[in-house]
Amino acid sequence: MKIEHLEEHIEDYKIFIKTVVDKKTLWQTKTKSLIITTLNSVCKRYDIGLKIQELNWIGTNEAVNITFDSFPKELICWIVIIQPMILVFLNYF
Repeated sequence: MKIEHLEEHIEDYKIFIKTVVDKKTLWQTKTKSLIITTLNSVCKRYDIGLKIQELNWIGTNEAVNITFDSFPKELICWIVIIQPMILVFLNYF
């Protein structure tokens, strides 16, 4: 293997590391707070049963997790009232 070949890989690695650092900086300064703020305001404004969690594993990996904590009241009403009517209707024919 030639030294020139190794130099190309080292330059590619340096570019890769710079890209990772730039993306992490963008995540920490803008993206993460924008996502969390937006999702929390949606949860407060609309009762759709979302739960937003900020995840951080020993400072190396961060994420925003979205789960359904509960069903919205409108869906529960539909499941309890409308769905049995549909089943009765389908069984009628």
